[in-house]
Formats: sequence, C-alpha cells, structure tokens
Amino acid sequence: MYQQIGKQELHLSQKVIIRTEEFGKIEISVFTHVLSRTNGAFKYATQILGDYELNQILKAGFVQQYYTEEEAKQGHQEIIRKLRNGEFQFIPEMYRLVIT
Repeated sequence: MYQQIGKQELHLSQKVIIRTEEFGKIEISVFTHVLSRTNGAFKYATQILGDYELNQILKAGFVQQYYTEEEAKQGHQEIIRKLRNGEFQFIPEMYRLVIT
C-alpha cells in the first residue's frame, strides 16, 4: 500500500493520481515523515505535493500533523483514501488543496 523508507524514522510515500475540474488529471505525492524540529506536541506530518507547475499554482501544500506514529500511519492512509474518492477541493482564491 505504501512504501516505508528508512529503518528508524517513519517516512511513508505514495503517488496518487486524481482527477480535478481545475487541473484535469494530475499526479500528486503524499509524504508522511517525522518532523525534524519541535512543532509543539506534534511529531509527524503528512504533506501533499504536486509537480513543479502545480506547486507554483497551489502556493502551499496540504499539511496534516499527528502526535503518534500510529496516528500518522492511519492519517496517511485516510488522506490517500479521500483523494482517491474525490473528497477534496481546491479553494479558488488561493488554490489550496483542502481534504474534506
């Protein structure tokens, strides 16, 4: 389902193809990783990134943060499920990707 990179730190990565009204069919990458610096109580984060052109339009990628490794693994899979099921939208004013 996902690729785990590294032995000690959580780092999940998966490419997902989605269809959008705004941009047509696009491939995005979903990454979940250990935060490299203290971010309050959060230790893990999931980011969604597109190719260079899409990242320039979006201005900011989606980020979800988690407290535990188990939450991060579950959240990673939940985001992929929602993307595949079309449970997201782009906010036109800023073109930010929002998981709904």
